[in-house]
Amino acid sequence: MLFQKAKDIVFSFRVVGAVLRSVVMRRYLSLHPEQPSSFSSEELDTLDALLQRVIEELHIVDQADRNEAAGRILSLYTLGGRSLDEILEITVRLHRNGITPGGRRSDEPTPKRVRTERQRRKLVRSLG
Repeated sequence: MLFQKAKDIVFSFRVVGAVLRSVVMRRYLSLHPEQPSSFSSEELDTLDALLQRVIEELHIVDQADRNEAAGRILSLYTLGGRSLDEILEITVRLHRNGITPGGRRSDEPTPKRVRTERQRRKLVRSLG
């Protein structure tokens, strides 16, 4: 009896968690009125599913990271010309590289700068 009750509680938490996770994009749009929000319910369901795939693949738990991923997905989707798989791939790659939706890098260390041949010669002349 007690075991069945505990099982029912765990199941209800999973259902509630799934429902809450499935509206992540809608929540993002409600918090950011500057974003275009003229999407059909089917499009929002698709964007929610895509965002959920990104969250699961990157193991995102922070709300700020979720918002960042939602912003990326939304901007790539509204530009058009890309499949959902391409949007997923780009979003995951940008998040792993630490690039925020505005093009700035996050708190990760800056990448090494690649110098052109001209810059290398100038550096060698200045050092030697």
